[in-house]
Amino acid sequence: MDVLLAQNETVVTQIKIPATPFTKSQYQLTTKRLVAETRHTFFGIIPTSKSAATYPLKNIAGVEFRTGFALLFALFGAFLALCGLMSFGSHADGALLCLLFAVAFLFLAFPGYFVVANNAGQKIQHVVWVTGRRAAREFVQTVNRAIVEQ
Repeated sequence: MDVLLAQNETVVTQIKIPATPFTKSQYQLTTKRLVAETRHTFFGIIPTSKSAATYPLKNIAGVEFRTGFALLFALFGAFLALCGLMSFGSHADGALLCLLFAVAFLFLAFPGYFVVANNAGQKIQHVVWVTGRRAAREFVQTVNRAIVEQ
């Protein structure tokens, strides 16, 4: 991620956190701001677009990491798992593909969120994939420390 730095601004840390199995979001913390570049997906799998946002540290009230549950992804994953198991005898290739997608959707049913709250109370959520939760929690601590030291 290429970010143009202002005078007296240095990069504190830079991290890539998986948002889905196939995409990664990039975050960069400088001495004056937090820069986020996230990918948007269709059904959590197919990348469609990306967006970039800059949050000045003076305008950030706090950041947090939280987990959630997406019922539609869980139901769709369970449906694909049943379809894969039922067709395993006759169409092994299709059944394995269904089971693979079922596992992906079941993982997508338990997302993590990297949340940035501004001083006006607005919260912006960035999705974090299961494998990136530890890195996201550590990054949240780093950002909170930078906000306090501001």
